[in-house]
Amino acid sequence: MIGPDPVTGTPGPYTVAVIDPPWTWSARSIKGEGRSPRYPRMTVAEIAALPVSRILAPNAVVLLWVTDPLLPRALEVVRAWGLTYKTVGVYWTKRKPSGAEHIGGGYYTRANPEQCWILTKGNGVARVDRSVRRWLVAPVRAHSEKPHEFYALIERLFGPQRRVDVFARSRRTGWDALGDEIDGLDITDAMQAVVTPVVPVSPWFGRVAVPVAVPVAGFLARRQPPQTPMKGASDGH
Repeated sequence: MIGPDPVTGTPGPYTVAVIDPPWTWSARSIKGEGRSPRYPRMTVAEIAALPVSRILAPNAVVLLWVTDPLLPRALEVVRAWGLTYKTVGVYWTKRKPSGAEHIGGGYYTRANPEQCWILTKGNGVARVDRSVRRWLVAPVRAHSEKPHEFYALIERLFGPQRRVDVFARSRRTGWDALGDEIDGLDITDAMQAVVTPVVPVSPWFGRVAVPVAVPVAGFLARRQPPQTPMKGASDGH
């Protein structure tokens, strides 16, 4: 886990986010359907509705894993999030534990590489290592689980940042992790929680603190009583 932001007091906002959505896809055979993921999948509309921009800093970069048959729909998601597509950041060529090439079925040609896009918010984040290559060769893990080597690559590429893994399968040093496999929370609730500060309020409200989705300064400003001019005070003349 990353410590809370010193200004907001929340884990976010983040400057680097990895997002691996559970895209909905269907197999063309009973045999293929047996290989479908066992976790709940989301529609494109549900993925597009995620509050991604809210968890990001004004200048940030997103690494979005996409599936080849859904590339046009993935671009719709990028626009819905208010982000800008830049390029393919990673092509992951999959290997079996033995080192042999992992070959998937594919809809037409036999598939292997999986691609991860680079998206930006604002001015993005400058790379700190120009030697990082796009092609990543690493072994497959559990279904849809991304390799450790990928996260190491991103850390090299952008250096120390406030990083979050959305739809994470496990925790990782130097990263916050969001996903139902981490805390059991709905992903939207988990994303809202990382940017919602808890602000103390006066005791007469009957509670110690309430979550708010507005800047702390704005909340406190509204709590100040109106200033009443002193009797007989001049207007500065």
